[in-house]
Amino acid sequence: MKETPSLAQIGHSSTKETEKKISIKRVTDPESIDLKKFHEFLGTIFNPAELEPLESFKEELRRQDPDNCFLCLIAKDKNGNVISGAYGSLIKDILAVRLLATETKQQGTGVTKKIDESFLEEITKLGELNSVVGEAVDEAEAFFNRISLFESSNSARRLYYTDPNTSEPDFSKQIFYRLPPFEWNPDGTPVNDPHYVENLQVAIKGHKDKIPVIKLEEILRLWWQKWYIRPKEQFESNGAFQKHQDYVMGVLENEIIKPIKASRQEFVIPVAKKERLKRARQ
Repeated sequence: MKETPSLAQIGHSSTKETEKKISIKRVTDPESIDLKKFHEFLGTIFNPAELEPLESFKEELRRQDPDNCFLCLIAKDKNGNVISGAYGSLIKDILAVRLLATETKQQGTGVTKKIDESFLEEITKLGELNSVVGEAVDEAEAFFNRISLFESSNSARRLYYTDPNTSEPDFSKQIFYRLPPFEWNPDGTPVNDPHYVENLQVAIKGHKDKIPVIKLEEILRLWWQKWYIRPKEQFESNGAFQKHQDYVMGVLENEIIKPIKASRQEFVIPVAKKERLKRARQ
């Protein structure tokens, strides 16, 4: 039997003892108590600016979109408490990872390894993967670096502009990722816009050392259309819905894609944390 690759090789083997103590479940019912408990668990780990409201999770699991299949897995301890979980979607052939989270006291016990293996096993049943994208805080950088599903060493890494003098990554010019607002008024305006910035981490099959800007733009636009444009029914009019779309895609085009295009670079360079720190010491 072909071995399922892991989204993250944490460095701690999952023991049979650990597996006996947890149960992993796919959450499909948007009204289930499991989804509510999972969101409450996430609220103890993430701050409000980086966590979509529960209603967004419900709407996503309720969707019937063959080009954007959401997957939610949770791990519970023997008392029924949520201790870990993974959430993301397969957008055509793009694995978009929103979060992989484990309770602090459970980290290093094999729980994280088990949930990410299960997540990948389930997501690959939905279709072929050719790209991985994720929005990661600093603490999660090394974790995303280990999401390697394609060629050797082609993992989800931070992106940097190229130094024109050396053709090496310019570590003073990272491509950051600004999250759009998550909550919206019926008139199409955001409830608030905290301008929360995270690290964009990407892996594309066949592009281990350099990622074509045109390919990156294509992935970002599709990702944002599928994740951040809310349902039309949520707004009071067609005009309000259009205002919402213009705001969301305006953030992407003006604050993320425009600076990339203005650089006039054909490629951006993905670099893992370990490699970046190694070069900094040289």
